[in-house]
Amino acid sequence: MDISIGFLKQIIDTVNNNIAVTDRLFNIVFVNQAWVKFGVENGVSPQFSWIGESYFSPCLASTREGDEYGSLAVAGFRQLQCGELDHFQLEYPCHSPAEDRWFLVEVTRFVLSGETFFVISHMNITQRVKLEQDAFAQANKDGLTEIGNRKAFNDFMNAEVRRCHRYCTPMSVMILDVDNFKAINDSFGHQAGDDCLKGVARILSEYTERASDICARYGGDEFVVAWSYVCHDQAEELANKILQQVNQLGTQGKADKRYGPVSASIGMITTVPDCDNWQRLLSKADSLMYQAKHRGKNRVMAMGL
Repeated sequence: MDISIGFLKQIIDTVNNNIAVTDRLFNIVFVNQAWVKFGVENGVSPQFSWIGESYFSPCLASTREGDEYGSLAVAGFRQLQCGELDHFQLEYPCHSPAEDRWFLVEVTRFVLSGETFFVISHMNITQRVKLEQDAFAQANKDGLTEIGNRKAFNDFMNAEVRRCHRYCTPMSVMILDVDNFKAINDSFGHQAGDDCLKGVARILSEYTERASDICARYGGDEFVVAWSYVCHDQAEELANKILQQVNQLGTQGKADKRYGPVSASIGMITTVPDCDNWQRLLSKADSLMYQAKHRGKNRVMAMGL
């Protein structure tokens, strides 16, 4: 079969991935129809010519704006240009106003007639990433309360403590234990007990909405909270507000549905954490929680270091 350039172009145009070929300076010399279509869907004029456009320049611009993925891409492209790599790939987010999207970019270096070129392919991996995120969320979620579980809290602390230590910023760790929880189950039934735990989780969620916060069910009727970038006085105030709201649980609704008011003992520690052993924070908060119980329950015991 006599394979013509037109025949090869038609084959490439059938590929769903967005494909471009660039010269050694990453100036575009060819794009397939999927590349053109993606541009149109994202506001580029159908008459726009991609030929001669720099693929490298937008990545450099993103790097100057502090974009992490732009910096990784630029580093990889430079390794390709100097021959340190023949192939480079990177997964990156490319969200639109309508949806969150993720792509995999693969760049392969090749030489033709003594000239260096690069084949660039962008594959939409949104469905795979969302499935992975859903699986991760389920693995890190408490089945009853739908907040984080022990694994989620431990993973968060392993990362966030290092950040706080690096920038010398405070972190507050709080442990909340529902007082006399067994009595709620025994007197009102396990459904009432479940409703109580869900209510505590709902309250904690309202106070941990930032990316630097987390709340989790650590086991049974025990919950943990971590706040970053919050001073001791602010954290203690938040803990007391949480306790006030917990006290209101179970007091609403029909008489036969009431199981409250609910009491809780809270221990909290605030300090710039040691990145090598954040479990000490948890241990100190736990000790303070037991002090709260020994002093009559339904109170906050807080300490700043």
